[in-house]
Amino acid sequence: MSNTPSDKPQSAAALREARAQHRRALLETRLSLISVGAFLFVFAAIAIFLLVFPRSTKSQIENRNLAEFPTFSLESYFSGDFTAGITTFYDDTVPYHDSFKNMSNQIKSSFGMRLFSTISTAAAKKPKPRRRPRRRRTRMRALPAARSFRSSRRPSALRTSPTSATTRRRKTARWSGSTTC
Repeated sequence: MSNTPSDKPQSAAALREARAQHRRALLETRLSLISVGAFLFVFAAIAIFLLVFPRSTKSQIENRNLAEFPTFSLESYFSGDFTAGITTFYDDTVPYHDSFKNMSNQIKSSFGMRLFSTISTAAAKKPKPRRRPRRRRTRMRALPAARSFRSSRRPSALRTSPTSATTRRRKTARWSGSTTC
């Protein structure tokens, strides 16, 4: 490499800026490695927890037996029942199943979610069916004539009222027995 003026920074400020950029890039790389390492550690810890700790066979909270590991056969494997059974087994028999269920219920109740109904079925009354409100009969009303922008800006003394003509027509129709509005 030749030491030409274009290879070296021109001033001390440019040299400081180049060093600062290098430090930022190095810091970003280190933070990326730390975050990936922390994620992998948490993932590995959860995997080891699920594989090593003993699985319960009965739930005291739900008062039922939990899923059992499915028996293997080629027929169940190719039909998909075996893999579905394994999924059900691992979902249902998480170590400390009841403890996690309690913790989940506590978190939900802290956010105000109701978990169980407090009304017993024997004491509950059937709600009365709601009656539909009676409809009031209304007459068909003629729509007022469309006004232009200018007519709405006229002084009120010069404006013509569209309702007065409509009202007159309605009254005359009522007295004459006509059904048109």
